[in-house]
Amino acid sequence: MDALKAIETRKSVRGYTEKKVEQDKLETLAKAGTRAPKFGNFHISVITSPELLKEIDEKALANMRAMGGFAKQRADLEGYHALYGAPALFLISGPESPYSGVNAACAAANITVAATALDLASCYVGSAAVAFKDNPPLAKKAGLPEGFSPLCGVLVGYAGEDKFSQAPAFSVTVGYIQ
Repeated sequence: MDALKAIETRKSVRGYTEKKVEQDKLETLAKAGTRAPKFGNFHISVITSPELLKEIDEKALANMRAMGGFAKQRADLEGYHALYGAPALFLISGPESPYSGVNAACAAANITVAATALDLASCYVGSAAVAFKDNPPLAKKAGLPEGFSPLCGVLVGYAGEDKFSQAPAFSVTVGYIQ
């Protein structure tokens, strides 16, 4: 699939099968993330350990409930899981810098488009980063470098039943200035 077709057909998937993502595809996605436009350092942790994914999911849910508002509403939905049962999480972290969030978003975008090109489902998520709030032991388990904080994540796997795609519609506009 060419890049423009992958961009056009990419969508956020919020439900996955248990099928593991092949190692060569994980490596291709990680490489795509490292090739993103960047202005500074960032780190990608590729997490496939079912035990660690479960721990991240549980911590994210607890922290989402504590946050209140939309995050609590989502976390309180029957059957909701912050990681939607994905078998792989690309957790993107960076040092404290005004550019870290931008770097992470660019890496995540590359990963989501590459996943689409590889016939994989993906979802850009903030909930994965929420799991690490005030939790240095979890950050260590996830392989975050010293001084780096999680910024976002990309869930990757094979599409399954998607019960939670009723996300709010966001308005995106384009203006051409000549």
